[in-house]
Amino acid sequence: LYGHSFGGHVAAQHLVSFPDAAARLILACTDVDEEGPVEFDPFFGLPDDVAARIRVAFANEKTVQTAEECRTVWLEQLPLFSSQDISAMLADVVFSPEAHHLRDWGDLHALPALAATSKPVLAIGGTHDRPFPPPFARRIADTAPNGELLLVEGGHFPFAEDPEGYWAAVAGWLSRTS
Repeated sequence: LYGHSFGGHVAAQHLVSFPDAAARLILACTDVDEEGPVEFDPFFGLPDDVAARIRVAFANEKTVQTAEECRTVWLEQLPLFSSQDISAMLADVVFSPEAHHLRDWGDLHALPALAATSKPVLAIGGTHDRPFPPPFARRIADTAPNGELLLVEGGHFPFAEDPEGYWAAVAGWLSRTS
């Protein structure tokens, strides 16, 4: 089971709810608990004008009404997620305005389930990931008895920043843990 970012929250909750359903788990650029392992400011180091535009884009998420508005807020948020132009990764995305509207997703507390699983777990972190810096991936790898840490050069979307290196590393781990 592979989960990236919010998908990682979904995959972690899946582990809590269905601990025997997946043979292996990959959690990429994400966390598994409401309480992060470190306090940090994801906007630290960004120019003030860039940070301000990103904050406005996040605020606008809750009011988007069309797929194009969703795409626009994502494009405006990308400097938070990567120092590279990775906008091409959004070319085939089908955006859903409802997915951007605020809702209560519940609380995530998957550390106990992660600590109890005997399944291989790969925790992937981007070395420059602002939303989930490396300590998040490190905590996942350290908590899982069969956890492994993979830090890759890049931000929150390392699969778009270095697709060949990223997917080669994932394929290597899958081969070793099959």
